Amino acid sequence: MKIILPVAGKGERMRPYTNNLPKCLLPVGGKTIIDWIVGDTRPLAPTETIFITGYKAEAMDRYLAGKPEWGKTRTVLQSDPQGLGQAISLALPYTSDDEPLLIILGDTLFDADLGRLAGESENVLYTYKVQDPRRFGVAVTGRRAFPGQGRGRALAARSRGVTPRLPRLEGRVHLTSGPPGPSGFHP
Repeated sequence: MKIILPVAGKGERMRPYTNNLPKCLLPVGGKTIIDWIVGDTRPLAPTETIFITGYKAEAMDRYLAGKPEWGKTRTVLQSDPQGLGQAISLALPYTSDDEPLLIILGDTLFDADLGRLAGESENVLYTYKVQDPRRFGVAVTGRRAFPGQGRGRALAARSRGVTPRLPRLEGRVHLTSGPPGPSGFHP
């Protein structure tokens, strides 16, 4: 399994904390955000973890150089940011249809047993239903759109007018069970 972690965002809503660091390197509970996320992926034994960098990319490069225990890592620079879909498309040349792929947003903390994904034989998309999906997009599968509102744009394709050529998800869609708890984690 390969993992793609988009970490290119500027973190403008987190200023002044992100003036000198990308958001994923901010400390939370004694570790960086990216440490929490990558730590949760270790049971999956990824063959490679691909970080899509942008803002303060050199800080991420330095950080990864000090993490040999994370196994094979690669950074791909998103030099002209055009949204999440475009960021993910930059990593596609390093993936293969013969190997499972996991995409996790590099600034999102959540509580989940990712080890459950190790034996999956079909695509799985975890989403959270929001009251107004216009800000986040709509996850479109081959059969229907989730959360069932909006204009049916795929979540990854909401990219400032750029619609990457990404396949529709064929598989199961799971809605998370509720809003973030007091700690900020999704159940």
